[in-house]
Amino acid sequence: GAGGRGAGYVMNLKDLATAKRALRSTSFVIVLTIALFLSSAASADSADASPRMGRWFPTECPETILGPGATPSDAILIDEHKDVLVSAKFWGASADQQKEIRSYFDEDEIPPLDLNCRFVKIAGYFRHRPYHHYRGVLTSSARDFYLGDIPGNFIREGVYFVESWADDATESVHLNGSDVTLIARHYDLCRAAREAERQTGEFLFTMSGPCHYGDFTGLMLSDVRVIESKNPFQRVRGEANRKIIGDLRQLPSNWPDYKYVRRAAQDWLDAVRAGAESYYELQYAPGRFSFSEQTRIELLKRALDDRDDWIWFLAKSPESPVRSQNPPLESRPFAIFENVTHKRGRNRDAINAVVACFCSKDTCDDDWPIFDADSEYFFESYVCLSLTRNRDRPEVWKW
Repeated sequence: GAGGRGAGYVMNLKDLATAKRALRSTSFVIVLTIALFLSSAASADSADASPRMGRWFPTECPETILGPGATPSDAILIDEHKDVLVSAKFWGASADQQKEIRSYFDEDEIPPLDLNCRFVKIAGYFRHRPYHHYRGVLTSSARDFYLGDIPGNFIREGVYFVESWADDATESVHLNGSDVTLIARHYDLCRAAREAERQTGEFLFTMSGPCHYGDFTGLMLSDVRVIESKNPFQRVRGEANRKIIGDLRQLPSNWPDYKYVRRAAQDWLDAVRAGAESYYELQYAPGRFSFSEQTRIELLKRALDDRDDWIWFLAKSPESPVRSQNPPLESRPFAIFENVTHKRGRNRDAINAVVACFCSKDTCDDDWPIFDADSEYFFESYVCLSLTRNRDRPEVWKW
């Protein structure tokens, strides 16, 4: 269920005494093991002696956890997002590493309780950013979402993945850009790999998923209950900001490929209106992408099963601008953008990828997306799609 404010009690993290560590996370990581074999006795053709070995780390939280945070009703209040990060760094470290960490922090800055696998109450800014099977990300504020080398980069320290909702009826799209208060089970996805690395003495290079980008980019919130949401659809707006901070440049209507992109965008609209099932059957049709057949089938199944999905929302929800016929979306303002940060190398003057947007209001003159990160899920203002040019047929654009 969604939980409630009056259920149980909430303790502040700083007030807690040291509790028993919870050592296992609720998910898995995929790692590529790079082993250093110093013994000449190792066989070159032995599976165990391979310098590259794929490994899975399936782990789950203990069935019974005692003390604060054992259940949603006694979730641990997180005052600052950095407390979760410091807890993960300290309690997920070896004894020697913990000594080093203590030298950098005052004693009262190190959370006294290992938060791994415990329920926490945490507030922040939610963005619906599907990545693998995750629902979105939580940053400390809307401002924090735009920090970093790439505005909207959600794979970095201090960003928490919202993995799953406790209530299947929760709609990620409606929470997009909102200030939220959540109660959720926290766990460190990358921790199992670090623990295995210490036990085996092997260097683990993580592949796929957030842990590929650093040890503490896999801080997760699962079994999430939304206690409060307010101020939806927050983002950077205004054409005056585009020249200063934006990464999307609007292309003129006389751009040579304008009519081809517009035609492809209309084809996309028609596909969505035909229904999510037929849309994904077309999206993942054999031969459309260079996937293996097994991967294609898995991606198709995941898309068809995920009812908290953007295309499902656009195709089914009464609130979807795509379904509106008063007036239809294609008769409203339309704009095409290119991401200027993607232009590199010899072909930096060529435009081979664009974002096409239909305004869902009477006008979007001062409301079009400024950042690529804002081009999706803001249905109250616009509906956008990404398109790439077909290398063999330059006039064809693929969604």
